[in-house]
This record gives sequence, structure tokens and C-alpha cells, in this order.
Amino acid sequence: MRSRVWQIADLQLHKLDELDCLIQGLLYVDSVGFNGQPECYYFENPTDPEQCQKKPYCLDNPYPMLLVNIGSGVSILAVYSKDNYKRVTGSRLRWSLDHAGTLRNTSA
Repeated sequence: MRSRVWQIADLQLHKLDELDCLIQGLLYVDSVGFNGQPECYYFENPTDPEQCQKKPYCLDNPYPMLLVNIGSGVSILAVYSKDNYKRVTGSRLRWSLDHAGTLRNTSA
């Protein structure tokens, strides 16, 4: 069924690496912004409610950086350049939800 829809619509799909696309997507979002405003930001003084401020984060020279991706699981990447990164750690979301449920049930 799916391939028939693609044929009718004359679509071709290209398989790409998810983590490569994540890094390229982050750099793209930073380059275009939204309504002239940056989309990447950080919180200055995050532990002080009175002093906490949202600040734009410029990705002109972001390397090295840690990039966290939350999807069907969690991946933490050490990114050294747009083409050089490694997955440092991560987990499957299902395990995380099961574990959180177990913790909640045992503490009740």
C-alpha cells in the first residue's frame, strides 16, 4: 500500500542517518531563526528565579558541544564538528518509562 501511494505521488524517499540529520537540522534552525529571532537559547542563572533569564545562544562556533536528542529514546552526542561526532550514551525510552513506573510503584 505504502509503495503504491509513493508511485501515484511520484515520490522518492532517501534514507539518511538520523544523527547526521539532527546535527545538520540544529545548525539550519540556528542559521534561519524565527521571525528574525534566534531559536537556540540558554538560561542564565537557572537556579535563581529572580535572576533567571532566557538568552540567545549563537552557534557560529559551537564545537565541541553535547547534543541531547529525545526521540524513541535518548541519545547524548559529543559533537566535535558538523561531520565528526560520537554517541556518548543513551537509553531506550521504553526502558526509561518502565523504570520510572517501577520507581513510582515501589515508593507508593
